[in-house]
Amino acid sequence: CKTAVESLPTSFSKADLEYIEKRLKLDFINSGADNGCHTQAENPAVILADLGAIKAKHANLFFEMEEIAAAQRRSMGSVRRSINTIKELTQHLQPAGDVEVTSPTKHLSDSAFKSVPLSIRSKVKLPELNSFYQQLQEHLCKNNSLSMQKMKQLKLNMSEAKLKVLQHLTLIEIDKKGSVRLLM
Repeated sequence: CKTAVESLPTSFSKADLEYIEKRLKLDFINSGADNGCHTQAENPAVILADLGAIKAKHANLFFEMEEIAAAQRRSMGSVRRSINTIKELTQHLQPAGDVEVTSPTKHLSDSAFKSVPLSIRSKVKLPELNSFYQQLQEHLCKNNSLSMQKMKQLKLNMSEAKLKVLQHLTLIEIDKKGSVRLLM
C-alpha cells in the first residue's frame, strides 16, 4: 500500500519545477484574494517580489557608494600628498630665499555664511567665524586633526555653533571622538 508521497517521481524536470512554482504562486494569490487581500499592494506574493527588487537595488546602491567612498579617499590622499610636497618645498626654499612663505587661508563670504540656516548659525557673527576658521586652518595645516580639548588649550575662540556652521558648509569634519579635520 503505497502512500502518495512514495509514488512521487524521484526527480523533477525543470519544466515540472516551473509549473509547480507558477501553480504555488497562483494558489498563493488566490488564497490572498479569498482572505481579503484585494489589491496588489496587499498581496504577500507581490510584496515579496517588490522586496526582492528593493534588496537588489539596495545592494547595487551600497556597492556604488563603496566605490565612491574609495575614490574619495584616494582623491583626498592625493590632495594631502600634494599639499605635503608643497609644504616641504616651501620649507626647503624658505631659508634659501630669506622670504617668509605663509599658507593661504580661506575666508567665508557673506553669501556662503547667509546660506547656512539661521537655526544652525545661531548668534555667530561672520568676522568671528572667519577669525576662528583662519585659526583652525593655521593649526590644521601643521596637524591632520585637532581635538576639542586641544582647541581649548590653544585658546582658539571655539564654540559649538561655529563648528556646526563650518560643518554645514562642509569645510570641516568632526569624527565620533570630537576631532576636527579640514575638508577643503
